[in-house]
Amino acid sequence: MKIDQDIEVDFDMIEIGGKEYPFIVHVEKQSTQIKVTRAGVEDSDALRNLDMEGPILLVKAAQLAGMTKPAAVLLMHPSDFDKIKEAVHAGAFGSDYAPVVTDKGNQVALWKLAADLNGIAGYEAVPVPVDVGTYPLCDDWGTSGKLTVTKGLIGEATTKLRYDRSNGGQVTSVHHLELANNTQLASISTDKFFEDFYRITKNDDEQQRVKQMFKELEEDCGIIAVLSNSTQHQIAFLEHKGQELEASKFADLLNEDVKLGNIIRSGLATRGYGGAIFDEEGNNNRFNVWKDDYIATYMIKG
Repeated sequence: MKIDQDIEVDFDMIEIGGKEYPFIVHVEKQSTQIKVTRAGVEDSDALRNLDMEGPILLVKAAQLAGMTKPAAVLLMHPSDFDKIKEAVHAGAFGSDYAPVVTDKGNQVALWKLAADLNGIAGYEAVPVPVDVGTYPLCDDWGTSGKLTVTKGLIGEATTKLRYDRSNGGQVTSVHHLELANNTQLASISTDKFFEDFYRITKNDDEQQRVKQMFKELEEDCGIIAVLSNSTQHQIAFLEHKGQELEASKFADLLNEDVKLGNIIRSGLATRGYGGAIFDEEGNNNRFNVWKDDYIATYMIKG
């Protein structure tokens, strides 16, 4: 399946380890700011000055040492990487980065492009799919017993891929989970359903709301969902009426079935990161942005 993002990008070339790759300047060298998402520091959830030693370059697709498959990679000055790493939440980049030698000097290559990077002033939506890490598909709430054709996927390695879009000056994202055979499973980030997806038991009302959403998805739409928050921070919509549910089919369903959208909308949290509060209008707006982005990204143009 070809994703149509309606984006045209002109690329220059950079040599990494003796091989040339196309790249663009994604963030110019500048004095800017980054939103601090690391917990337990004095300026958590505030803006921190970020004086950059060089630009951040975007390589559209590379497979460097330590990478399991080609993916988008950011290249940056080592001191800039250290400053950014210290500002984002602990473990945001996993072990998915490495120092590299390029024809433009020593750089750090980063291929787990955590959403925290959107907190850099001047950082734009990445115009290519972003690999956010490969981990086992989990079933945190034990709902996989209802699965038929996809039960064997629990425990399988899945790569979370993110597509970023610019909406009103904000970077918004949609996701899917990709199997080794390139099947794209339908999913959505749990950050929409829990105030803190690292502590989903913090608010009882959020858990009850999501469990009710799962129940209604099954009863009213024939969709079986599993919570894979512990590894991927995703809700995976694995089956629809006994068939594996791919992202493209899920986009079709979202486009056609108002009830499906209403059920997912009903599961959204009223609290968000950093003390954000979402009223009815706010949740309607963020759901509609996600829905429109998902359909635009995954629905196959007929």
